[in-house]
Amino acid sequence: MAKIYSLLVFIRNRTAPFHFPVEKDDYDRLSRILNTIGGPSDQSFFWCDTTDCRSVIINLKAVQAVRFLWDAPIGLRAVEPYEGSIQLHLSGREEPIEAGSGSAETVHDFFSALESDPGMFPFPGFLDSDGEYLNANASEIDLVIAPKELMDEGTRMALEALQDDNADSKPD
Repeated sequence: MAKIYSLLVFIRNRTAPFHFPVEKDDYDRLSRILNTIGGPSDQSFFWCDTTDCRSVIINLKAVQAVRFLWDAPIGLRAVEPYEGSIQLHLSGREEPIEAGSGSAETVHDFFSALESDPGMFPFPGFLDSDGEYLNANASEIDLVIAPKELMDEGTRMALEALQDDNADSKPD
């Protein structure tokens, strides 16, 4: 039986830490990023999926501490899909901004913009479930939580679009 790995993430100005059960690969990847000489200077956001069906992107500049936890081996647990709203945790705000899960493609693009280069996309946004845009200052985002199922759909759509672009650019 496998160990259960999780991250306990302490974010500035938050009274309680965030707990994220994750796969060992993501647990190890975050550890490597944080233990890189000079710190995570080349990567300001860390994106991963949790084993409780959430996708999370964390602003590493807002992180005060991370506890890398593992539980004793236990059997596999049934996990219910996270069907909650998208939660944007902003610097200096105790309560998150919540938005209904909208366009999978735009939410995926929002996470991608943060992970790739928030300086290039200073106010990324996405469509919520009402078809309204929500834009946020990337430098003010501490953490975003979204349903993993929505992110999986966005990833599938992004890969299909990339394959279509590659097929269109090939000579006949």
